[in-house]
Amino acid sequence: MGLQDRGYYREEAAGWQAWERRQNQSVIVPLIIVNAAVFLLDAFTPGGHWLNDRMAITPETLGKPWMWWQFLTYGFAHAPLASGNVLHILGNMFMLYMFGRPVEEQIGKGRFLRTYLLAIVVAGVGSALIYWLTGHQASVVGASGAVSAILMMFVFRFPNTTIMFMFLFPMRAWIVGVIVVAQDFLTSLSPTSHVAGEAHLFGAAFGAICHTTGWSFRWLDWSGVAGAIGGFLKGRPRLRIHDPGERSKSLAEQADAVLAKIQEQGLESLTKREQDVLARHSQQVRERRAE
Repeated sequence: MGLQDRGYYREEAAGWQAWERRQNQSVIVPLIIVNAAVFLLDAFTPGGHWLNDRMAITPETLGKPWMWWQFLTYGFAHAPLASGNVLHILGNMFMLYMFGRPVEEQIGKGRFLRTYLLAIVVAGVGSALIYWLTGHQASVVGASGAVSAILMMFVFRFPNTTIMFMFLFPMRAWIVGVIVVAQDFLTSLSPTSHVAGEAHLFGAAFGAICHTTGWSFRWLDWSGVAGAIGGFLKGRPRLRIHDPGERSKSLAEQADAVLAKIQEQGLESLTKREQDVLARHSQQVRERRAE
């Protein structure tokens, strides 16, 4: 009988294969689909930009708490199709896909999504505040602020990776980062520019801070809150009769939970105890296969 014929081997293999399938899931494609759907829906609204106008932010949004939801929705709207500027959404989605995938693989899709959504809010609030202080009247739409945050996280994590800047010039990632930030700074100083350079800069700063501090924003993960509430409602566990096979079973369950955490939050989120659980479970699997 080969190892592959043993029941426990098939169960372990199935578990690892299921985890690998979960690893292949990504939040980037759904984010791109949502942006594309909003872009197309807006094209069929009155004037070809009615939906965009409702999702956009302006300096006045700061003084209207009942409209603060726009600090999130503006990040899913782009220059309307009626304007002919399709490069706005195409450029943002291309950069999100190219630079977002390596970052998501390292930090996990849960932390990636939380960082991306918060970057939208930070960039929106920051640019609206600048416009309000300077008296500049403008509306802001686009995922550029959040994409800038992801780009900066990529630059910090893969500084020496070669990037084809403008599809023509091979450059190190950190050089591209410097050029992009400098360009956004100059754009923000131009009173005639139609590009929200301020949102880009706030997003880039947010991405850099998230990388250096390791913020994961777990407080936005409602699944953890729900689990804590459920555990409280269940109360203390009742006494149970000892089962000799329970120890190995609980270890496998703990390992599954740790693997799920890696999928959501990345390897960097593991505690020393969780790393030990994976190590002991891996050793157990090797011992079983050697039987």
